[in-house]
Amino acid sequence: MSVFTFMGTNILRQDDQYSFHVISRILETVIPALALACEEKVTSSATACSRTDVMTTVLRVFASALPHIPRHRRVVIFTKLVATVGEKEFLWRFFLLVLEHSIVAHSNVTHRPDEETESLDKKESSPVSDDTLTFITNLAVSFPPNIQLCAARSSISYVAGLPVDKPSHTVVRPRATPKQLSRLDKEEAEIFSFAFHTAKQMRHFKYSVIHMFVHLFSSQEFISQVAEAHGGSLLKSFQRFLSELLQYIASTTKMADRNQDNPTSKFWRALLHKTYELLDKVVSLLPDSIFLTAVSGLLDHDLPTVQCKAMELLTNKLQHMKDVGGTDLQKLLPLVDQLLAVVKAMVRHVKSGDERVKTGTVALYTLNVLCRLLGETNPQLFIKVLSQSTRVLTACKDNPSVLACALLCIAEICSSLKIHVIQHLITFMPKVFKIMNRDQLIRNDLLQLGAVTAIHRMVESLPHFISPYLLEITKQVCCNLSPERGIPQKPQVQQRLKAIRHTLATVIPTRVLLPTVISCYDDAADNMQVCVPSVLLLLEEHITAMKKEDLGSFYNQLLTFFFTALSFRELHTEAELSLVTEIEAAVMKTLITMVMKMSEASFRPMLFKIFDWATRQDGSRDRVLVFYQLANRLAGKLKSLFTLFAGHIIKHAAQTLDDNNIAKTDTKYFGPGKVARHKSCLLVTCIVDCLYKCFLYDSEGFVNKERFDSLMQHLVDQIENTQPRFEERISQHLVPCITQFAVAAQDDSLWRSLNYQILLKTRSATPKIRLAALDVIDAFNKKLGEDFMSLLPETIPFLAELMEDDNEDVEKRCQAVIADMEKTLGEPLQKYF
Repeated sequence: MSVFTFMGTNILRQDDQYSFHVISRILETVIPALALACEEKVTSSATACSRTDVMTTVLRVFASALPHIPRHRRVVIFTKLVATVGEKEFLWRFFLLVLEHSIVAHSNVTHRPDEETESLDKKESSPVSDDTLTFITNLAVSFPPNIQLCAARSSISYVAGLPVDKPSHTVVRPRATPKQLSRLDKEEAEIFSFAFHTAKQMRHFKYSVIHMFVHLFSSQEFISQVAEAHGGSLLKSFQRFLSELLQYIASTTKMADRNQDNPTSKFWRALLHKTYELLDKVVSLLPDSIFLTAVSGLLDHDLPTVQCKAMELLTNKLQHMKDVGGTDLQKLLPLVDQLLAVVKAMVRHVKSGDERVKTGTVALYTLNVLCRLLGETNPQLFIKVLSQSTRVLTACKDNPSVLACALLCIAEICSSLKIHVIQHLITFMPKVFKIMNRDQLIRNDLLQLGAVTAIHRMVESLPHFISPYLLEITKQVCCNLSPERGIPQKPQVQQRLKAIRHTLATVIPTRVLLPTVISCYDDAADNMQVCVPSVLLLLEEHITAMKKEDLGSFYNQLLTFFFTALSFRELHTEAELSLVTEIEAAVMKTLITMVMKMSEASFRPMLFKIFDWATRQDGSRDRVLVFYQLANRLAGKLKSLFTLFAGHIIKHAAQTLDDNNIAKTDTKYFGPGKVARHKSCLLVTCIVDCLYKCFLYDSEGFVNKERFDSLMQHLVDQIENTQPRFEERISQHLVPCITQFAVAAQDDSLWRSLNYQILLKTRSATPKIRLAALDVIDAFNKKLGEDFMSLLPETIPFLAELMEDDNEDVEKRCQAVIADMEKTLGEPLQKYF
C-alpha cells in the first residue's frame, strides 16, 4: 500500500515521460503480483482480505489522485490501470469510486448544517462535474460496448443494494487519506459506506450513478460503437442490463410512492425521472429487431415486475411503429404466444391477487396494440387471443382493471379481424352484456370505457351481423349508459356512446333498426322513463339519414309509433311533469325531423290524421294539449308553409281558447287540481303562440276577413282570462299575438273592430285586466305607428276614463301609454282630454 500511496500523492501528478513510464511499469508488474498474493492468502486464511477488496482499495487511491493528474494523461493511465486489474470486474467499481470521491469533495465545499434533510430536486444538477463525466465517458469508450453494458449493469445492481436511508445509530467518521493508508482496512474497501458518508451524500451518489450512464449512453462515441458492433453480439448484454434496470425502476417507483409525504420525496421523484431517462436512452440505441429479441427474452423472466416493465417498453415501441414487415414481423409474431402465456398465468393466479394479475393486465393491453399492427394479416393467431380474452371476462369478473383491458383487447380484435370473429360473437357478446348490466360498471371509469369501446368497435366493424344483439346494444347505449341517468361519465365515454348511436342510426337498415327502437322505447317508457329522450335521439338521427324511398316504405309504421309516443302524457299519468315535458319535446323534435323530409302532399294528410286523433270525442283532452304543442313547433319550423294547413285548425283553436277562459266558462277543461290548471295555462299559451307564428309568417293572405272574425273575439277575451301566470301570459304571449294579428289583417276597418273590443276590456271591474288591456293598446299603437291615428278618436274617451281611475297603478300606466302615443304620433294628445 505504501507503493500505491507514493504513486497517488507524488508520481501520478508528474507530467513527464519518465514518470509515465514508471507508472506503466508499476501497473504491469506490481498489480498482477498483488492479485496473485491476495488469492493465495484468501486460500490459506479466512480472515484475509479478498482480491476484490485489495483492488478496490488500490483503485480508490488512483481515483483520489484523479483531479491532480494532467488531463491529457488521464485516459491513458486509467485505461491501463483498469485493463490490468480486469475491466470486466473492476471498470464499474472504478466509475463508482470516482463518483464517490467527487460527491464527498463537493459536499465538503458546499457543506451546510441542514445537509441531512436537504433533498435533491428534480431540476437540480448532479453534484458531479461535467469534467468528471466527460472523463468517465472517455474512459468507458476505450473498452468494447459489451464491457460498458456489463459495467452499467453491475453499477445499477450495486446501487439497488444500498440501504434506503442511513441507520440512526451510525456516526460518520473521516476516511483515511492515501498517506494514512499504510495497511488494508476491510471497511476502507467498501465503495460506499455509512461509516464515512451522510444520508445526503448517499442520495447524491445514487442519483449521480444514473446520471453518469445517461451521459455515457448519450455520447456520440458510445452510439457509434453500438452501431458498428454486430447486433447479436450485444443482445445478451443489453438484455441483462435492461432486466437489471427494469427491476431498479420497479423498486424506485415503490420508494417514490412510499415517501410522497417525506422530506426526501423530491429526491425520489428526481431519481425516478432520471432512471426513466436512462431507460429511454438505452431503448433508443437498439434497432427494432434487437429490441424485439431483447424484450422477448425479458418476457420469460422469473420476476413479474421485469415482465411488466418489458411489456410497457414493448407497448411504447409498438405505438410508434407503422408498417411491420420482414424481420420485425417474424420477431413480433412469437411475442403473441409469449404474452398469451402471461395472460394464462394471470387467470390461474387471479384469486391470489399477486403481481401476476397486474402483469396479465399489461399483457392484455400489449396484445391490444399488437393486434392493431398484425391482426388483419394474421387472423388465426388473434382468434386465440380472442378466446383467451373471453375466458378472462369470466375468470376475472371481480377485477375491473383486468376486465377493462380484456374488453379493449376484444374491441381491437373485432376492429382488425372483422368477419373472422362472426362465429365467435355468440361466445363473448353475452359476457360483455353481463358486465355492462352490473353496478360495478357505473363505479369504474376504465371499465365503462372498455365496455363502450368494445360495443363501438363491433358495431363499426360488423354492422350487418349484429341483428341478434341489436336490441341489447340499443338498450345499453340509450338506457343503461344514457347520460340522462346521471351516471358519471368521462368525455371519452360520452364520445364513444355518441359514435355508437351515430353508427347505429346511419348504417343499420330501417327494417332492422325501427322495430328495435320501438321495442326499446316501450321498455324505457315502462321501466326507465328518463332514458326515453335518448331512444328518440337515435330515431331522429336515423330519420335524418333515411332516404325518401325508405321513408315512404315505413311511413305507416313510423306514424303508428308516433301516435304511441305522443300519447305518453295520457298513458303515464304518474310521470313527473318536468319529465313529461322533456319527453314530449323529444317526440315532437323527432316527428318534425320526419316532416322536414316529406312533401306537402304527404304531410297534409298526416297533420289532419294527428288533428283528428287529438280532437276525437272519446279521446283524452291531453291529446289536445300535445297537438297544439306540436302545431306551435311546426309553425316555427315550417314558417309560411304552415299557413297552408293551419286553416283546418282555426275554429277548433278559437273554441279551445274559450273553453279554457275562466271568464267565459265555469267548466274546468282538464278537471280540478293544480296540474289541471297548469295544463290549461300551457294549452292557451301554445295556441296563442301557434297563432302568433301563423300571423308572423303570413305572406299569402292567411288572415282574411272570415278568419279574422273567427278569431278576434276569442283572442281579445283572453285579456280577461286570469288563470295563473296571468301577467307573463299577457306580456310575452297574448300582446305579441294580438298586435301581429292586426298587422296580418292589413285592413283599418278590421283594426277598428279589434281596437274597440280591446278598449271595452278597460272597463273591467278588475284592475289587473284594465292594466292588461292598456298593455295591449300600447303595443297596438307602437306596432301600427302613424296608422293608429285613425283609431285615436274612439280610443281617447276610454283613456280619459282611465286617467281618472280609482286604481293608482292603472292611472299611472294610462299616463305612460298616452306619453308613448305622443311619441309615436308626433303630437300632444292633452288637447283631446
